[in-house]
Amino acid sequence: MELLVIDDGSAVPIASHPKLADLFADPRVTLIRLERNNGLVFGLNTGLNLARHELIARIDSDDAWRPGKLTRQLALFGADPDLTISGTGMRLVHTSGNEMDVDLIRPGSWEGVLKFTASVGCPFPHGSILARRDLFWLLGGYSHDPATAHCEDFALWALWLRFFKVAMVEEVLYDYTVSDQAISAVHAPRQRAASGTVHAAFLATDWEAIPEILHRLADYLGLSLLETGRACFTAWRFGDPIVADPEIVSDLHRLMPDRQVIATESARRHLGGRFFYLSKRPEAMPPGSRRIAGITSARNLT
Repeated sequence: MELLVIDDGSAVPIASHPKLADLFADPRVTLIRLERNNGLVFGLNTGLNLARHELIARIDSDDAWRPGKLTRQLALFGADPDLTISGTGMRLVHTSGNEMDVDLIRPGSWEGVLKFTASVGCPFPHGSILARRDLFWLLGGYSHDPATAHCEDFALWALWLRFFKVAMVEEVLYDYTVSDQAISAVHAPRQRAASGTVHAAFLATDWEAIPEILHRLADYLGLSLLETGRACFTAWRFGDPIVADPEIVSDLHRLMPDRQVIATESARRHLGGRFFYLSKRPEAMPPGSRRIAGITSARNLT
């Protein structure tokens, strides 16, 4: 285990606090002091880039985890090699004393998380997640796109949900401090607009069928769910046309309605430039294609 503390250019350096001296003396703790505050996304991605272990959790300085949080999440990962991210329930802690604290618990299953996202919005309390480092890197980390400003976590989760298996611990294991100074309060109108954009894009997918589609694609390609998600995301990310075996064209259309998917027998009539080829029959690969899933290469995608 390691603990990365990101000091994002605070006026008073965290290292100067005498009460934290023992913490920073622990060899498992690394303090990173940024020269200036470039915003939350920059700080988050700094942590992702420096993390050394396979699973990453994150939390803000004014929030708290409850005992057993990571243990319960690690048990989920240990039981399911295809699982890629887990969140937990949370308590909204009101420091003003004018409102009662509220416990929020979300559905635990993959299907339940998808349904919650479609009907409500952001699926995971950000400070509750435990997720695979390699997928943070594969998906590009948190976006600096102004269109998703102040909902960078929702933008990442919406893309994550489209290709990978997720789960929730149906128990309150995370305390979130409600504050007038929080980003969600200070930038509320802009956050709502950005969240609406992300939510609309998610609803445009065949979200309810994602688990079923990925299972079928995995069975056809002879890959695990995790490997299948990697292959499909890699085909999607560059925006090029995707050439696929006829048996999986329909499912790829449903998974990626924002991409052109063409059956192998039609490829030569429709393609003149760069494209991706997603198939378990490499002998039928059109000339000039980039092989991303000839099974062996799919297993090594990063």
